[in-house]
Amino acid sequence: ARHYRGRGKSSLQRIKLQTELLNAVEQAVIATDLTGTVTYWNRFAEKLYGWTSNEALGRNVLALTQVPALVDQAQTIMANLQEGKSWRGELLVQRRDGTSFPAYVMDSPVQNEQGELIGIVGISFDISERKAKEMELDENLHRLRLALNAGNMGIWDWDLESDRVHMSDKALTMWGISLRQEPHHAASIFSLVHPEDLPALNAVVQQALAQRTDFSFEFRVVLPSQNIRWLAGKGLGIYDETGKASRMIGINYDITTRKVNEQLLQEVNETLEQRVADRTADLERSNRELQEFAYVASHDLQEPLRKITAFADRLRSRFSDDLDDVALDYMARMQNSAERMKLLINDLLTLSRVTTQAQPFAATDLNTIATNVLRDLETTIEAANAKVTVSSLPTIEADQSQIGRVFQNLISNAIKFQRPGERPEIEISSELIYDEDNEPYVCLRMKDNGIGFDEKYLDRIFLPFQRLHGRNDYEGSGMGLAICRRIVERHGGTIRAQSAPNQGATFLITLPLEHTDVQPQQQAS
Repeated sequence: ARHYRGRGKSSLQRIKLQTELLNAVEQAVIATDLTGTVTYWNRFAEKLYGWTSNEALGRNVLALTQVPALVDQAQTIMANLQEGKSWRGELLVQRRDGTSFPAYVMDSPVQNEQGELIGIVGISFDISERKAKEMELDENLHRLRLALNAGNMGIWDWDLESDRVHMSDKALTMWGISLRQEPHHAASIFSLVHPEDLPALNAVVQQALAQRTDFSFEFRVVLPSQNIRWLAGKGLGIYDETGKASRMIGINYDITTRKVNEQLLQEVNETLEQRVADRTADLERSNRELQEFAYVASHDLQEPLRKITAFADRLRSRFSDDLDDVALDYMARMQNSAERMKLLINDLLTLSRVTTQAQPFAATDLNTIATNVLRDLETTIEAANAKVTVSSLPTIEADQSQIGRVFQNLISNAIKFQRPGERPEIEISSELIYDEDNEPYVCLRMKDNGIGFDEKYLDRIFLPFQRLHGRNDYEGSGMGLAICRRIVERHGGTIRAQSAPNQGATFLITLPLEHTDVQPQQQAS
């Protein structure tokens, strides 16, 4: 008996010596007898579990390290060890202060030279950090799956050595591949790509591998039903320590709806472009017709009027003694009608030339424009004893001649449509305003104290040939405001009026300070 006890003691001493060698290891090394009584407790075990070696020796290891709720599991492991079976795995263990942590435990039975079980050696270490990272990874993977599912994305993993492609169920569905269809070789996957897209896709993948860059590509796949599905693919290579590409991983997502919408949008744009082209052709044709009309009006129509006036003058000078008052009145009416027709033709020409003889926009000082117009109207202003006040005006990009026509027409109207016995007073001012896109505009205000008009006629006053007063009361063709509106609209602005009978009128003109688009060039009439 002493012989066997000596052997056992010798074996235990050998175990103790061996575990002493592990004292420097950053792992807890614990030895027990077959009942679980601690016979060795290294320094790292002291640090890990909080018990000193002296406190641990002679006590049951389960009482020192096991979470109470898991004692049954620990006892089962101990029973297996007592039968000579090793055990390793993750186990929730407890420190002296009662806190618990996950540990990786490797328990092995110890035998003497005769093969008899004499004890147990366990090695354990804290895996809290690893478990936390695994949990974080699981959470990230869960979020990734949610994101991929929400984004209708599929995952693929291409093993370049075996040439097999592992695909998620979502990816298989996108490609029209049966979920039970195995294996998925790269060649069979690429055979589903539309023949017109396959060469470019291969080139993109090979370039990405050669240059070690990510790739992104949009392509079509042909489904078993022969329907076409558009997919977008993104991927990157995984390289071994030698720099050789071993895998490529990536995602696919269905972009069929987007591609269909893009095609529809392209068709709509093409239709709109055709309509614009047709409309442009119509406008060009109308412009040519307008130019032809202008030529006819300036030559063919003017010539008969000149002859009517000339023959009327000859009749008056030659036969004035033979004509009675009625004949002379008829003669005067004929000449007045010819003059009105001439005025009307001239105004029509002016209206047509807003576009047919337009000048490029250039920096235009509105103060200079106002000064020149007032100088041209000096005789009319003096005859009416009119008072014209002009505040400081800005410089804008405009057709100087046309803007001058707007000033002239509005000032002339303000003097012409004056209340009897009242001195005409005209005020011209401006202010800087901004539209909804924060683009600057000038708002010109021309206010008079004339006869005004009822605002129910606002829709009429800017139309050609529209008159609110009789021809005998006020001369003119009714084209002045129509010309103004045509000019203002050509400049990208607006014109409107505010008025009341016998309360004067205010015309408000908005014009952009600058023009960024291509300006019209001069055209021949």
